[in-house]
Amino acid sequence: MDACGLGRLDAIAGAMDLAVVSVGDVGPKATSLSSHLVGATELDELIALGCVGDLLCNFVDVDGASVDHPLSRRVMSVDLATLAKAKHIVLACGGAGRAQAIGAAIKRIGCNTLITDEGAARAILAAAGR
Repeated sequence: MDACGLGRLDAIAGAMDLAVVSVGDVGPKATSLSSHLVGATELDELIALGCVGDLLCNFVDVDGASVDHPLSRRVMSVDLATLAKAKHIVLACGGAGRAQAIGAAIKRIGCNTLITDEGAARAILAAAGR
């Protein structure tokens, strides 16, 4: 990790007491698409591979596993395993369209506090069979 300049950031992240994270979706209004971080073709490829969202630009499937795509090998961010070590993880995001991505994030990094809206909450509960 030091080779790409993120060694110090990774060390700081590994000692976090609190992590506040948002989860992105991969729909037509995806932030990664609208901000031109990912092209439409790449987004279509990620979706075809089962991607439901991203955490710090780490693309994950419904089970929270990393999606194997060339884009995933170019991401420069804190490792999700390191992020998961934070003593308290807050997921802050909403929208029913992000429900699968929120569920994947919870499976991958955990969640002590979820801050969301009614649409996302209802969709998460429906997916859980409640």
